[in-house]
Amino acid sequence: MAINIKKEITLTADILDSDGNPVYTMNTMVSGDGTLPLMTTTLKAQAPVSYTDFGVPVYSEVSDDEMRQATQDFMARAIKEQKALTVENGGDPSTVNSNKGEVPN
Repeated sequence: MAINIKKEITLTADILDSDGNPVYTMNTMVSGDGTLPLMTTTLKAQAPVSYTDFGVPVYSEVSDDEMRQATQDFMARAIKEQKALTVENGGDPSTVNSNKGEVPN
C-alpha cells in the first residue's frame, strides 16, 4: 500500500488600523505546484469605533496606500514560500511568477 502525502502551507495576515485593530485579513494557500498564489482579502468582523450624530456606525479604516503596501508585502512572502515549496516538490520555481508583473495577453 502506498500513500501520497501532500504538503500545503496556509498564509494569513491581518491588516491593522492605526490603533492596532485588525480591519482586513489576507489569506492564501501555497501547494508547491509552481503556480502563482491567489490571495483573498476579507473584511474582519469588528465593532464600531464610534457613531455619527444620526446613529450610523463608524468603523476603522486603512488608507489605500497602507492596503497596497500590506498586499505587496504579503504577496512577496507568498511567492517566496511558493517557490521554496515548489523546489521541495521537485518543480521549477521560475514558473511561480513567470510573467513578472506583465499583464498576460
